[in-house]
Amino acid sequence: MKIFYLFILSIITFSLFGQNQTKSVGFIENKGQIVDQKGKENKNVRFLLNTNGLNVQLRTAGFSYDVYDTEKIPLTKKDKDFHSSNSSLDNGTKTPDYSLKYNFHRIDIDFLNANQNVKLISEEKS
Repeated sequence: MKIFYLFILSIITFSLFGQNQTKSVGFIENKGQIVDQKGKENKNVRFLLNTNGLNVQLRTAGFSYDVYDTEKIPLTKKDKDFHSSNSSLDNGTKTPDYSLKYNFHRIDIDFLNANQNVKLISEEKS
């Protein structure tokens, strides 16, 4: 049963952070690398800004932003014992004292009667 929970936790972690998480200086154009929560290409996002604690998505008819923080959750003794006893998870690293929980808050702004043929123009590339 512990393996099952570990598997589910791994799936959730990979799906949340499956796309490139490098922090950029400015917006990056979506050329197919931005995916949705199901791992499928997200064509609605035209440009993306990733910073520490804030992401901004520019879309044709609006924009979205999400803020997030990380919370350290102390591992129980049972969790630590499981990690240290499972040799397949041990890659020579010390058993962690905590797991990370990510708290996301997202706002979507859609423009009323927006021009569906709008063209976003990138200027002053950095």
